[in-house]
Amino acid sequence: MPSLKRSYIDKGLVRFVHKDLPLPFHEYSREAAEAARCSWDDKQYWKTYGALFENQDCFACKGITSIAQNAGISENRQESCKKAGSTRKAVNSNLSESHLQGIRATPSFVIGRTQGDTQTGIVVEGAMPWPQFRAVLENELKKSKS
Repeated sequence: MPSLKRSYIDKGLVRFVHKDLPLPFHEYSREAAEAARCSWDDKQYWKTYGALFENQDCFACKGITSIAQNAGISENRQESCKKAGSTRKAVNSNLSESHLQGIRATPSFVIGRTQGDTQTGIVVEGAMPWPQFRAVLENELKKSKS
């Protein structure tokens, strides 16, 4: 992500849009996605997201709420956010959108472009080494210039 941000996003060459995709086989993924979203108003989303990602093997031992609190979100904010229900709706919306687009893995990247009223591009699923991902991205960027 740091290379992608520095080389493409910060330079305005690509637009980065992050969507939640809590996978059904990961028992705590939906709760973690919601906890991260609840930290948005405190401007702690990426910090909370990173902490949850780094501690995903210990959700049962540490607890998602505790991990999120250590990243900077207050317990009161987290509880009120969960009760509001809008966060759950946002995560469900992202999940539905990914299913409609045939995206079923994390990480996934949609590398697309708009030409007139038509959107084209590819979906890249799964982690890959930066040089390989950069080559795919460069190939798609070349197509958008022609």
